Amino acid sequence: MRFMRFLNFCGRCATARAQFESPKYAAIALQNQGQKTPEIYKRDPYKVMDDMVARWIAAEAAEKAERAINVTPEPAPVEVKPEPEEGVDGELE
Repeated sequence: MRFMRFLNFCGRCATARAQFESPKYAAIALQNQGQKTPEIYKRDPYKVMDDMVARWIAAEAAEKAERAINVTPEPAPVEVKPEPEEGVDGELE
């Protein structure tokens, strides 16, 4: 008797919550009838996914390159020795 009572209670609960789990989309379907299907939904889903992954990998590589530290050494300054002037042989007068 107790089992049948709880079984009946479960059935009433399931009936009460059914309207929230499976709402009717009639109003939404009528509203969208005049709209055109976007092009992305007409494309091959595998190709769309490949394009998304390629863009994600490129963005990650660009971000990684932006965060990278520049480790190329700067060239050492070149010392320029002045050319001796003509007629001067290095003696003091």
